[in-house]
Amino acid sequence: MKNFRLVLKNMATIVVCFAVMTFAVSCGDDTPETTHHQTVEIEVANLPAGVTVAKLMVYDRDDESEYVEIASANLAAGKFTITLPPTLDLKYLLEAGSVFNEEYGYTVNNKSARIIEGPDMVRFDGFNEAGDHIGEFFYRNSTGTVGGYLGYADADVLITGRFESGNYVGSVFHLDFKTGWNWYYRNGEEDKTDVPAGVTLAWYFEVYAQ
Repeated sequence: MKNFRLVLKNMATIVVCFAVMTFAVSCGDDTPETTHHQTVEIEVANLPAGVTVAKLMVYDRDDESEYVEIASANLAAGKFTITLPPTLDLKYLLEAGSVFNEEYGYTVNNKSARIIEGPDMVRFDGFNEAGDHIGEFFYRNSTGTVGGYLGYADADVLITGRFESGNYVGSVFHLDFKTGWNWYYRNGEEDKTDVPAGVTLAWYFEVYAQ
């Protein structure tokens, strides 16, 4: 429970069948209530030269030192278009009721639904043609105070409440995850699937220190 249960560091957006700035999700005729392919478009101003491949990486719970590539895209027309897989293997997921334990102030309407534990479990990484890992893509506002992160649920689940333990009170959660891929936000001390009002998000790329 090292992500949600230590209180999420970051958040994200849910954008279905329309675009916000340089982020887009394509749903076709499917509805958000069903598992379906989606497309993430990543376009970064001043992308470092040599970054030609974007990979969606998910934390491998069977090997706690590794992230596994589950989708990728080559740079084309100045952007990366990644098609997400329609389902995820259970090894990447945990039951929502164990991630958000009601003992600590959460309410979960479907405890057996399996979800990605937190934002650090999913990354968009950038590589060059030789396969060298150059850095990471982030979807956020210009100051980094609001961020968008990708999650997944194998069934509909609504998670509400806030972490409380002793004198510590954490962020407020309202995560209305539908079956399949979801985006959610962290905005200050609020973690929600609702789009924060008046916030402009875009993709940024951070080069790893050599």
